[in-house]
Amino acid sequence: MMRKIKSGIYKIMNQLGSKAMNVIFIIAFILLIAFIGMGTFIPEHNRHTYEGQVVEKYAENHSISTGRTYFIELKKDQKTTKIENADILLRQKFNSSEIQNEIKEGQYVKVETMGFNLPQLGLYPNLTHIESK
Repeated sequence: MMRKIKSGIYKIMNQLGSKAMNVIFIIAFILLIAFIGMGTFIPEHNRHTYEGQVVEKYAENHSISTGRTYFIELKKDQKTTKIENADILLRQKFNSSEIQNEIKEGQYVKVETMGFNLPQLGLYPNLTHIESK
């Protein structure tokens, strides 16, 4: 079985030729760099500041994939914004659970975030700094 698979792969590579394989590997490398950038560097440049009242704070347990994720919901006027509070490796923020414990429901805060607010895709801006008003 494995010999058939290996011979099939070698046959495809021989038919494509080395130039075509080089192009394929270059495109794959560029896509890899783009995906890494989308997950790490690009959200760093998408910063926003939200102000409002904390109407809810909670944690969602995703034990299979990422563990526990903290969230707060801010309300200003009639608009409610969901903000994630997770550790950020590039900003050396490793105290999200401590920050979550200090936040009180009902208090007015100013929150600085980075990242994208795309709830349809499950992406929420990530809290980088919070201060009480």
